[in-house]
Amino acid sequence: MIDPDADWYRVAMAAVFRLIVVLSAIYVVLGVLHLVLACAEENLKAYVFGYHGYYNFTHAMYLVRPFISIASVFASTLMVRWIVRAYPQIAEARTLELQLKRKKNAQLAIFALNSTENSNE
Repeated sequence: MIDPDADWYRVAMAAVFRLIVVLSAIYVVLGVLHLVLACAEENLKAYVFGYHGYYNFTHAMYLVRPFISIASVFASTLMVRWIVRAYPQIAEARTLELQLKRKKNAQLAIFALNSTENSNE
Protein backbone atom coordinates (compact mmCIF):
# COMPACT_ATOMS: atom_id res chain seq x y z
CA MET A 1 0.00 0.00 0.00
CA ILE A 2 0.94 3.65 -0.20
CA ASP A 3 2.61 5.00 2.91
CA PRO A 4 1.16 8.43 3.76
CA ASP A 5 4.17 9.29 5.91
CA ALA A 6 6.73 8.62 3.16
CA ASP A 7 9.02 11.43 2.06
CA TRP A 8 8.15 11.49 -1.64
CA TYR A 9 11.06 13.77 -2.49
CA ARG A 10 13.53 11.15 -1.24
CA VAL A 11 11.62 8.38 -3.00
CA ALA A 12 11.77 10.35 -6.27
CA MET A 13 15.47 11.15 -5.80
CA ALA A 14 16.21 7.47 -5.17
CA ALA A 15 14.34 6.54 -8.36
CA VAL A 16 16.21 9.19 -10.35
CA PHE A 17 19.53 8.01 -8.89
CA ARG A 18 18.75 4.41 -9.85
CA LEU A 19 17.79 5.53 -13.35
CA ILE A 20 21.07 7.43 -13.71
CA VAL A 21 23.06 4.41 -12.53
CA VAL A 22 21.27 2.09 -14.97
CA LEU A 23 21.72 4.51 -17.88
CA SER A 24 25.39 4.95 -17.00
CA ALA A 25 25.88 1.19 -17.00
CA ILE A 26 24.16 0.90 -20.38
CA TYR A 27 26.35 3.72 -21.72
CA VAL A 28 29.52 1.95 -20.54
CA VAL A 29 28.41 -1.36 -22.07
CA LEU A 30 27.62 0.32 -25.40
CA GLY A 31 30.97 2.14 -25.32
CA VAL A 32 32.81 -1.15 -24.80
CA LEU A 33 30.79 -2.74 -27.60
CA HIS A 34 31.68 0.17 -29.90
CA LEU A 35 35.36 -0.23 -29.01
CA VAL A 36 35.29 -3.97 -29.70
CA LEU A 37 33.58 -3.46 -33.07
CA ALA A 38 36.03 -0.70 -34.05
CA CYS A 39 39.01 -2.91 -33.19
CA ALA A 40 37.51 -5.82 -35.11
CA GLU A 41 36.97 -3.54 -38.11
CA GLU A 42 40.58 -2.34 -37.99
CA ASN A 43 41.86 -5.92 -37.75
CA LEU A 44 39.68 -6.96 -40.70
CA LYS A 45 40.98 -4.09 -42.82
CA ALA A 46 44.55 -4.99 -41.94
CA TYR A 47 43.87 -8.65 -42.79
CA VAL A 48 42.24 -7.83 -46.15
CA PHE A 49 44.75 -5.21 -47.35
CA GLY A 50 47.82 -6.65 -45.66
CA TYR A 51 49.48 -4.84 -42.80
CA HIS A 52 51.90 -2.81 -44.89
CA GLY A 53 49.24 -1.65 -47.37
CA TYR A 54 46.74 -0.99 -44.60
CA TYR A 55 49.13 1.21 -42.65
CA ASN A 56 50.02 3.15 -45.80
CA PHE A 57 46.31 3.63 -46.52
CA THR A 58 45.57 4.70 -42.93
CA HIS A 59 48.44 7.19 -42.93
CA ALA A 60 47.27 8.62 -46.26
CA MET A 61 43.71 8.99 -44.94
CA TYR A 62 44.94 10.84 -41.85
CA LEU A 63 46.74 13.24 -44.19
CA VAL A 64 43.91 13.60 -46.73
CA ARG A 65 40.84 13.71 -44.45
CA PRO A 66 41.34 17.33 -43.26
CA PHE A 67 41.64 18.53 -46.85
CA ILE A 68 38.45 16.68 -47.79
CA SER A 69 36.62 18.37 -44.90
CA ILE A 70 37.89 21.80 -45.93
CA ALA A 71 36.88 21.20 -49.55
CA SER A 72 33.42 20.04 -48.44
CA VAL A 73 32.86 23.16 -46.33
CA PHE A 74 34.09 25.38 -49.17
CA ALA A 75 31.87 23.66 -51.75
CA SER A 76 28.77 23.83 -49.56
CA THR A 77 29.43 27.52 -48.90
CA LEU A 78 29.70 28.17 -52.63
CA MET A 79 26.49 26.24 -53.27
CA VAL A 80 24.57 28.21 -50.64
CA ARG A 81 25.93 31.53 -51.97
CA TRP A 82 24.92 30.55 -55.50
CA ILE A 83 21.39 29.59 -54.39
CA VAL A 84 20.95 32.84 -52.47
CA ARG A 85 22.11 34.90 -55.45
CA ALA A 86 19.96 32.96 -57.90
CA TYR A 87 16.86 33.28 -55.73
CA PRO A 88 16.65 36.65 -54.01
CA GLN A 89 13.69 35.64 -51.86
CA ILE A 90 15.15 34.02 -48.75
CA ALA A 91 12.19 31.76 -48.09
CA GLU A 92 12.28 30.39 -51.62
CA ALA A 93 16.04 29.82 -51.37
CA ARG A 94 15.66 28.03 -48.05
CA THR A 95 12.97 25.66 -49.34
CA LEU A 96 15.08 24.89 -52.42
CA GLU A 97 18.13 24.25 -50.24
CA LEU A 98 16.14 21.81 -48.08
CA GLN A 99 14.81 20.05 -51.16
CA LEU A 100 18.33 19.64 -52.56
CA LYS A 101 19.65 18.34 -49.23
CA ARG A 102 16.93 15.67 -49.18
CA LYS A 103 18.17 14.32 -52.50
CA LYS A 104 20.83 11.68 -51.89
CA ASN A 105 21.65 11.38 -55.58
CA ALA A 106 23.55 14.30 -57.11
CA GLN A 107 21.96 13.77 -60.54
CA LEU A 108 18.47 13.98 -59.02
CA ALA A 109 19.41 17.21 -57.22
CA ILE A 110 20.72 18.75 -60.46
CA PHE A 111 17.58 17.65 -62.29
CA ALA A 112 15.37 19.17 -59.57
CA LEU A 113 17.37 22.39 -59.67
CA ASN A 114 17.12 22.63 -63.45
CA SER A 115 13.38 21.96 -63.35
CA THR A 116 12.86 24.78 -60.82
CA GLU A 117 14.94 27.14 -62.98
CA ASN A 118 12.82 26.27 -66.04
CA SER A 119 9.60 26.86 -64.11
CA ASN A 120 10.81 30.27 -62.90
CA GLU A 121 11.49 31.50 -66.45
